[in-house]
Formats: sequence, structure tokens, C-alpha cells
Amino acid sequence: MVIEGWIHDSALEEAAARFHSGNYSRMVCTGVPIDVGSYLLEFKSYPEMTAERLKEIGFDPEKIIVSVGDDVKKDRTFTAALALRRTLDSGTIKENNLHLITTGPHGRRSLMLFKKALGPDYNIGVTCLEPASYEPESWYTCSEGVRYIINELIAYTYAKLLFRP
Repeated sequence: MVIEGWIHDSALEEAAARFHSGNYSRMVCTGVPIDVGSYLLEFKSYPEMTAERLKEIGFDPEKIIVSVGDDVKKDRTFTAALALRRTLDSGTIKENNLHLITTGPHGRRSLMLFKKALGPDYNIGVTCLEPASYEPESWYTCSEGVRYIINELIAYTYAKLLFRP
């Protein structure tokens, strides 16, 4: 299982429960360095922070792998996927069936970019857990939902039409 390190706490707990009820051997936390407030935290990246969050909720530390991407300002999801690629290429994990966990409509773009980064040798599925900041069924009734959907639509269009790895 691969988890995007920035997901909120209840999604993290749900991902851990899915891990335990499924046939998974490792949880790979992906992401990039934290860009806001990192000087106040002991963690310098989302994957490192998420690994600690998993441990705090009782997840077996031996099953956690941290995969940190480069510090970039754009194409962060693709950069996180490249970090996962390096982890896979190192032989730490000998598996080509991956299950990506993220939240909300970001999953469509994440799946596309992870497939680009990893290539055809990997089978990738995705589960999009509920976002924390709005109700998915009524996203259009709150400003946070509208902003999230519009931002993701723009980002997906960019990734689909203009992004070149």
C-alpha cells in the first residue's frame, strides 16, 4: 500500500484499517518536504511525519517505508511518485501491484502521475478517501469544496495536457 503523506488524520486511520484487513505487506509513505512551518516541527517531510502518525496509532514500524521526494515548488505529486520509483528500484519492495491511498478528487491526478512515474511494469489501483474539509456529496455548498474541485480540475487539466516528465 502507498499512502500520500499529506492526508488528514481520519483518512490515515482508515488507510491503516484497510491495510490490516487487506493483503498488504508494507505501507509506503510518499511525499515531499514540508513547505510551511517545518522549522517548528521535528519532521522535515510529509512522509516522515505520516510514518510517525502511523506509529502513534499503533501501526507496526517494521512495515513502514518512508519515500521522500525532492524539495520542489511544482509537480509535487509526480516528484513523490519518482521517490517511490527510487524506493522500488532499490529492491526494498519486490512488488509490482500497488494500491495508492489519497483523498478526494486528487486521486484521479495522482493515479495518472504515479503511472507516468512508475511505468508499465506496475499495476496501480487507487482509493480516494473522503476529504476532511467538506462533504463530497455537497461540495458545491461550501467555499472549501468549490475551491478544492476547481483547483483539482485545473491541476488535472495541466497534468493531462501540458505536463512533461
